[in-house]
Amino acid sequence: MVATTDPDTLPEKSTWYLATNLPRPNSTRQADSHHPAAALAEIVRIYGIRNWIEQSYKQVKDELGWADFQVRTDRAIRRSWALRKDFPSLFGTWEVLLAWHAASRECGVRLCP
Repeated sequence: MVATTDPDTLPEKSTWYLATNLPRPNSTRQADSHHPAAALAEIVRIYGIRNWIEQSYKQVKDELGWADFQVRTDRAIRRSWALRKDFPSLFGTWEVLLAWHAASRECGVRLCP
């Protein structure tokens, strides 16, 4: 779907190309969909406030001190812990790991903690 201020020229700064899985009101997909039907005006309205929502979310994260953290699932956190715990054993000794770390710093490569 396309939302624009000028359908003839489709100006770049005021034209949005939107994709949605919401069915149109009174369509054949409406009966089979788990999502409520949404008219074009409602989809454009929601898309229009998306930037405000994202900006507000960013400000809240900054205020709470969460800006430097990434939200992960429990499974992803456990995988990360397992990799960090087992990482030194992949190289055999700490000396090899420290030498690799020093060499990577000289090359400008940043290792994640």
